[in-house]
Amino acid sequence: MGALFFALGSEAKPWIQITNAKPAKENSRFRRFESPDATIFITGIGKMSMALAVAEFALSLPKEERIQSKIWNLGIAGSTTKSFSLGDFFWINKLTDQSLKKDYYPERWQSSSFANESNLLTVDHPISRSPDKSGFTTATGDILENYKLIDMEASGFFFAAEMYFPMENIQIGKIVSDHLEGTFCTEESVEAMLGNHTPKLLEEWKEKLPDWEKDPLTGEIWNSILETSRTFQFTESMVHELKRAVRYFLLTHPNQKIPYLEIPSTSEPMEKRVVKQIFESWKTLLYA
Repeated sequence: MGALFFALGSEAKPWIQITNAKPAKENSRFRRFESPDATIFITGIGKMSMALAVAEFALSLPKEERIQSKIWNLGIAGSTTKSFSLGDFFWINKLTDQSLKKDYYPERWQSSSFANESNLLTVDHPISRSPDKSGFTTATGDILENYKLIDMEASGFFFAAEMYFPMENIQIGKIVSDHLEGTFCTEESVEAMLGNHTPKLLEEWKEKLPDWEKDPLTGEIWNSILETSRTFQFTESMVHELKRAVRYFLLTHPNQKIPYLEIPSTSEPMEKRVVKQIFESWKTLLYA
């Protein structure tokens, strides 16, 4: 079936109870529970721990099993806007790592009874909109203006998950726990907020993954994309990201032509800044 990843035990508790999951017998660096419905990880706070837990799970599976395994990160997040009420659930459609200044694009492939989506910023330290809060970093104007939700794990989860699992298997869902007042939630409140949504989320968790007849990114199509990417002087990491974006476009827009960018006429090497701008523009078209 797959694995669910939570940072906190209070986030995972409703899922452990509803699936009747039991502590795993095999050794793990993390708290791990098993049921017929899911493997449940409790990783602890922070994106590094989350990424390591995802990698541990992925490497425990044969490659063919990963293709059929869902992998979700669920948990709480602070919100920069009062228009998001406490307890509201959001699927994440854009994810930014603050320290790496890197964007990721989780995408919903199937319909959901949870219609709300949002962007999310993953930070390395707890933040507050109020200055001088002990244990918290003060939120900057950029954060308050450009991001709706804040957490400390999702970018680590997604970074590791996309290395091992198909994009359509990966989902991130967050529940609003606070409005960055600079206080920590109680275990009881976190458990209650997750518990309110767990039954419906479990129904969607049990739905089958999309059964694509074949990967639409054929050799002929990819060779054309690859040739264009070389013309734009993309780096290897850019090409890797581009391949995922093209595959996403083909799966979600099967009757449309792949959008291309105009190839520059100059044969001179382009500045890195220009190459990055071209890459981001193309990726935006593919994810539109």
